[in-house]
Amino acid sequence: KKQATVFVIFGATGDLAKIKLFPALYQLHKSDLLAKQFKIIAASRTKHSTSQFQSIIKEAVKPKDSAKWQDFAQTIEFIPSDIAKNQNLGQLTKRLSKIEEEFDSCVKVIIYLAIAPTIYEDAFGNIGENKLNFGCQKHKNQSRIVVEKPFGYDLASAQRLHKSISEYFEKDQIFRIDH
Repeated sequence: KKQATVFVIFGATGDLAKIKLFPALYQLHKSDLLAKQFKIIAASRTKHSTSQFQSIIKEAVKPKDSAKWQDFAQTIEFIPSDIAKNQNLGQLTKRLSKIEEEFDSCVKVIIYLAIAPTIYEDAFGNIGENKLNFGCQKHKNQSRIVVEKPFGYDLASAQRLHKSISEYFEKDQIFRIDH
């Protein structure tokens, strides 16, 4: 049984999310590789409603099967927020708690930072301030975070970012990737 999962994408209106992440998640959905209890929380500074955002993603994904798309679209929820300025992250934290109630399950939270590397440090601090790094406390199921390269622009900045992310996430919670 696949664990209930919430995939939180910060920077959800950017090219990385529209061109890579959402099409990949849709393909996983079509292949029935996602948990039955699966939700995507798309977060971005842009002020969209969930239905407006779903339309934008539909245009990016270009689904051929409307039933599969409708099923997938129901997993997407949009919450306007600014991770760098700590705006509306409290609402996101509350929504994650509500999803756990709705699923009646401890959810696995995956935080994907599809944001500019220049705001990573602020993002890490604001994630920590809003306790998004804790995940499900009931079962000690910590959140995971996915961070894109580049991770700093030189050794000193990479070390500073590593120190910053390590204040909120353990080594096994952090995934650094290059796309």
